[in-house]
Amino acid sequence: MARPDFIPRDVFREYMTPTRMANYFRVGGILPYSFVAREAREGRPMKGRGKLLRIIDVVARAKARGLTIDPEPLEQAERTIEAAKAELAELERLISARRHEVKWSELSVELTGERLLTEDEIVAGKKPFEDHSGVYFLIKDNQVVYVGQSVNVMNRVRVHSKDRDFDSYAIILVDTAYLDIVESLYIHLLNPPQNGRFTGDHGACAPIKMSVFLGADSPLRAP
Repeated sequence: MARPDFIPRDVFREYMTPTRMANYFRVGGILPYSFVAREAREGRPMKGRGKLLRIIDVVARAKARGLTIDPEPLEQAERTIEAAKAELAELERLISARRHEVKWSELSVELTGERLLTEDEIVAGKKPFEDHSGVYFLIKDNQVVYVGQSVNVMNRVRVHSKDRDFDSYAIILVDTAYLDIVESLYIHLLNPPQNGRFTGDHGACAPIKMSVFLGADSPLRAP
C-alpha cells in the first residue's frame, strides 16, 4: 500500500485511535473516525489492537471502497490570524466559568460518560506510587505541571522521576480507546508548563489538536 506523501512515514504503520488519525487525513471528505464507525455499522468492522488501528489499514480499506484519501483541509491547517483569535476568544468563553472545567467536562461526558475533574480535585486525589493505567498528572507545589497517558503509569512515572520536576502525581483510569481524547482534553484545559509547545503557538502539544475538537467535523459530532 503506497503511503500518501502528506502522511508522515513514522505514523503510517503506528497503532492509534481513529480520532487521532484526523490530524493527518480525511477519507472521502469525512473524518477517519466517522469512516471506521460507518464500516462497523455496516457489518465490516476493522481489525486492530482493540480499538487501535493503523493508518495503512484504514487507507487500504478506503481505497477498496473507491474513496479518496485527502490531506487535512488547508483552511484548518493554515488558519488566518483572525480565525485563530476568534477560536481563542470562544475557548476562553467556554472555560472561564467554574475554574474552566464546565465546557470541557461536557465534552468528556459526551465522549466517555465521565466529567473532567478540576485541578483541585486532581491534586486532592494524588496517591503514593501504585500501578495503574490511564491519564496521569505530575504535580509540583499543588500545581499540575505535566499531563500524559500510559498503560503502566508507574513505569512512566519512574522514567519521569529522572527527567521532570514534580513531587507527587494523580491518575484517572481511562479505557484504552479514549486515552488520546481524555489526555488531549486535559492538556488543552490545564495548559501544563512541562508539556511541549506547538511551534509558533503558546498552547501545549496534545495528541488531538484543539481545532479537531472545535471544528465542524469534530469527533463529538461523529455518528
